[in-house]
Amino acid sequence: VWPRAGEPPVLAQQKVKSVRDLRGGRAYDEIEATIFGGQPLHFKSVVAGQNAFGASEEAKEVRTLPPPAVINARAARFRRHPESLLLAALNRPEALRWVGEGEFGGHKQRVISFADVDGTEVALYFDAGTNLLSKAEYLNDDPVLGDVVVETVYADWKPVEKLVLPFRYVDRVGGSVLQDLRVTSVTMNTHPPDSLFAFPESYAKLPPLAPAPTVKKLGDDVYALLGPYNSLFVVFKDQVVVIEAGANNRYSAAGIAEIKKIAPDKPIRYLVSTHFHFDHLS
Repeated sequence: VWPRAGEPPVLAQQKVKSVRDLRGGRAYDEIEATIFGGQPLHFKSVVAGQNAFGASEEAKEVRTLPPPAVINARAARFRRHPESLLLAALNRPEALRWVGEGEFGGHKQRVISFADVDGTEVALYFDAGTNLLSKAEYLNDDPVLGDVVVETVYADWKPVEKLVLPFRYVDRVGGSVLQDLRVTSVTMNTHPPDSLFAFPESYAKLPPLAPAPTVKKLGDDVYALLGPYNSLFVVFKDQVVVIEAGANNRYSAAGIAEIKKIAPDKPIRYLVSTHFHFDHLS
């Protein structure tokens, strides 16, 4: 339920490596973590030229984004760090707007906004005393939470060569902390090699994600819903039990439609989920 009571517990300690080739318009992100329950994760995400892909270092699998998604993926990556975020705003003077004065963290702010190339309207809060960027925020159409404010708060600014950069990133969704990252090192002008952004040819190539789940029969009355988020359902004599809801309500609605094709006359009575645990459905 949003908003929540108190901050959520820390469930993972992740290590992040982020590279931005500003001149080449290339982005590389690598995340290593062990999530709650002990499952290790190791992902790499790359945007280079007209291509974008994500690779699992654990599974040795790679999936390419469809061409229409590359522009949005690049814009989102270059909004992550202030040095490229401010360049994005500077390069779109026709989209810059003065919002006014505000307050954040007990400090007076000067707020401007701009529309990025992917249409995202970003508000930038600058501390009136230091002129440093306090936070960036935008409104996200979250498929579960609805319209919700997403923020990246920048803090602990330190000099790095000729720049001053934040060494703490706090990401918040609807006012609740999603992650709190502390930077251990920053290097500039490293001239990253092309190999860093190269497609891993030796990895298994996964097909593009289907927009809707597909059904695969696993056994008598047992089926899998396969897609960007995998679910399972079991057809009983007078009801259906679903294990794991979809990634969001739109995807879940598509999954329910597929279930109704298999069992049109039987209601879904229970949802067994790692998030909700035997929620009863009417």
